[in-house]
Amino acid sequence: MQRMYKRYIEVEMLVDKTGEITPLALIWDGERYEVDKIIRHKPQCHSQNCGGGGEMFVVQIGGATRTIYYEYMSPGKFRWFIESLRP
Repeated sequence: MQRMYKRYIEVEMLVDKTGEITPLALIWDGERYEVDKIIRHKPQCHSQNCGGGGEMFVVQIGGATRTIYYEYMSPGKFRWFIESLRP
């Protein structure tokens, strides 16, 4: 299995009135990729491939399946990362 890396990305998301988050699009290396479908969601999950974790979403983007995480950093501070083959 190839080594996976944690790449921090920008994510456009919807936060509903109950506080639930839904990723709508990823911005990665200056390119915008719309999320076609959320395949799976786990509120708390650890990345087995690159360390770290948080709220996990397995998403479909243009026919490809990717795993992204909404990671807790400190009180009131979160960020998104994607499992990537390159650092």
